Amino acid sequence: MTVRNHTFTGFLSAATGIIVAEYAFVLSCVIISVRVLGEVALGSIALLMPVFAAVAFCIDVIAVGTAMACAEALGRLERDRANVLAGQGLIASLVVGGALAFGVSLLHGPYLSFMVSGGAESELAGALVRWLPMTVFVGTVDLVLVHVVYIYGGERLCVVSCVAQILVNVFVSYGLCGGMWGFPALGIAGIAVGASIACIVGVLLLLPAILRGCGGLRFVFRWDLESFLESTRVSVGEVSSGFFHAFLFLVVAKFMIVRYGVESLPVAAVVFCIIRLTVCFRGAGMALRMMEPSYHSEGNRLAVKRLVRFASFISLAESVLLMGIVLIAPELIVSLFDIRNPEIAAATVRAIRLTVIGLAGYAATYPLCVHYSCIGRPVCALGLSVLAFFGVPTVLLCIFGAIYGMDGVCLAVAVGPLAPLAALLPVFHRRLSEPLVRMWSIALGSGEKVALVLDDVREALRGTCSDNSLKRTTDVLMLALKRLHERNGEHCRVEISLLFGKENVELILRDDGVHEALDDLGLPVVHVPTGCVNRNVFTVPLGGASRSLSTRKKGGRYVVLRGKDVPIEDVEAIIALDRESFTESYQVAPEQDIELFKANRENGLVIKDSKTGEVVAYSMLLPVRDEIYDRILTGRFIDTALTSDMVLTFDRPGIYRMYFASIVIHPAHRGASLLLTMFDAMVADFVALAERGIFGASLAADVVSQDGEKFAKLFGLSEIRKTDHASRIFEVRGLPPEFRVTTPATERLVGLYWEKFVQEKLNK
Repeated sequence: MTVRNHTFTGFLSAATGIIVAEYAFVLSCVIISVRVLGEVALGSIALLMPVFAAVAFCIDVIAVGTAMACAEALGRLERDRANVLAGQGLIASLVVGGALAFGVSLLHGPYLSFMVSGGAESELAGALVRWLPMTVFVGTVDLVLVHVVYIYGGERLCVVSCVAQILVNVFVSYGLCGGMWGFPALGIAGIAVGASIACIVGVLLLLPAILRGCGGLRFVFRWDLESFLESTRVSVGEVSSGFFHAFLFLVVAKFMIVRYGVESLPVAAVVFCIIRLTVCFRGAGMALRMMEPSYHSEGNRLAVKRLVRFASFISLAESVLLMGIVLIAPELIVSLFDIRNPEIAAATVRAIRLTVIGLAGYAATYPLCVHYSCIGRPVCALGLSVLAFFGVPTVLLCIFGAIYGMDGVCLAVAVGPLAPLAALLPVFHRRLSEPLVRMWSIALGSGEKVALVLDDVREALRGTCSDNSLKRTTDVLMLALKRLHERNGEHCRVEISLLFGKENVELILRDDGVHEALDDLGLPVVHVPTGCVNRNVFTVPLGGASRSLSTRKKGGRYVVLRGKDVPIEDVEAIIALDRESFTESYQVAPEQDIELFKANRENGLVIKDSKTGEVVAYSMLLPVRDEIYDRILTGRFIDTALTSDMVLTFDRPGIYRMYFASIVIHPAHRGASLLLTMFDAMVADFVALAERGIFGASLAADVVSQDGEKFAKLFGLSEIRKTDHASRIFEVRGLPPEFRVTTPATERLVGLYWEKFVQEKLNK
């Protein structure tokens, strides 16, 4: 089994457990009320089924929308944004939960008057709905937390929380409804109270994952209306089945009351429960939603296609299994609902048999709605939902109901999704131009397969990137597989993807082992674990003449002086250049500048105009102590506080952490020529140090100007945070970086580092 399919089935089992638990939660409330209060309670719940479906839809819009937005942000390697979206979803759950509770309190009277005038069913429904707002509010918060924790990889805890809710709900609701075990007898209102207590227990069980920051989860409470509306827009297509089910249930209930009287409501209630059983297929949708945004964000449509195909197969297999289980003993289901009237019981058995044949249509619809939502086509998902879950069944209900009576109603609900699926699936299928993607999946215990895959990767890269890049990539891949094998054993599965872009190739490794960042293998990497999948994304430049600056003219207008060759007298010119380039907050006393200049003169440089002898630029790259480097990265340390005792010297071979203390260019000389001259000189210094066994483990810069940013980016540094003093910290780890320009010197430097940090590991 591939990593993708194995991971999907893992998510599926957890997601299905959560969905089944949610369904069992509602079903247990129905069964308890019927067992304690009789068939009239089943009729009252049938009256409220449209309300339950409408409320569930509103909650799902927030919960699923938040989960999808977080999953997409994590797929794009934007963990900070994902945390903001999680916090925004929690705020929305409180607001929407309160609004839903208020709406139910305000509108339940007119709704019940519309459905049926008077009667025992209406009275019981009114008693239940008066306590329902509390359940709605707590349930909204609970469901949003479950979906968010699930997306961040806490699927097991989510299952535990849901199962615990069922057990608490059964115990407390039964006790309150029937006045047993010392509980007060609240009648049908006890169902709502018990459900609320169970939801509170579920939230408490999720607290460990929330407090420990499961998967990097952190709620950042920031409200952005635009991003909130975008997340709900995307989720509406996927969860709209609940909204249209609410209208379908309303039409069916009203039709049966008008045509057959309130005595038929128990049949309608069981039909509703069978149709709601289809939410179990949303487990495949949840698993798909967990994985597809990651592949879609990468642009890996090949993986998306295979994943959707597998999800559809699993969902259809589930539908066949459920159909078989239900058709074996429909009488047992009827007895479970304690329907004692022989005529109603017989009609219910026929209704179950007819309704259950529609499960296959619902099974195919759910994953497709999720897929279209994940790829940014919510209109397609919404169109499929409105036709499959409301439009077509309602039309067929009018036709079949007039011809076949109550059996026709059930048949219309069952076959409703099949017609739009058959008609619209070819329309929704649109061939898209796919970027070049190559994928392999291996088990690390299969040595022959690993060797074959490595050969395939070499062939796939050959001709698309330089020979040096090809060698570095395959070396890193071998080292990564070796590391994963040592850490996780031979049963670890690894998925290897190559995504070819215009300027680079992304080498993406997914494995089902221990989460570990492979950030010391010699290539830039972003590590983002998604759920139970460990993901490392390496970037490989394609190379080519367009990136090479090796033909730049030598010599020219500027003269470069290495740190050792710079006379102390030039420090005054450097200080003057500082005063002209920086604000007062970034300037230091002249004696402090001289101390730093003397502290380590091996990797600084000064550039003069060859005609005038004027100092036009200088840079100071200092190896600093670990504790100072760490303070710099926090953004709360300004380098005017640097002193000579914080600076190391290159007196022996070793690995150092380096800091760009200054990069200054005279305003009159700013341009590509001088900047690239500085770059060449700095690279030459790095080469000279590496040949002496002196290497950099990481490189940081506190950037205050555009020139500083350009220089930092030439060395492959990326922004990591803003500082307290209106600048930005840039850093690169695992030197050497992939330089923005390629010269013989950079190739030499990369080769030296490669031999030091990568080749030694491969030879072990």
